[in-house]
Amino acid sequence: MTNLDKAEQILQEGLLQDVVDEYGEKFTEQTISINERSQISSIQKNFDTLYERTTSEAINLNFCLN
Repeated sequence: MTNLDKAEQILQEGLLQDVVDEYGEKFTEQTISINERSQISSIQKNFDTLYERTTSEAINLNFCLN
């Protein structure tokens, strides 16, 4: 594992062409980023969707049978 220092660099290709990257491409390539808030938010949204589907299916089934 190498120790990389951040070094400001202007990106030369891709969607971010001509954008200044304050860390530099080599530093960024060696960085792992985890967004915990996003993951927690996704779990909450999935729970809401599961709950909504469970209750909606029961209500729809009740309407179909009547």
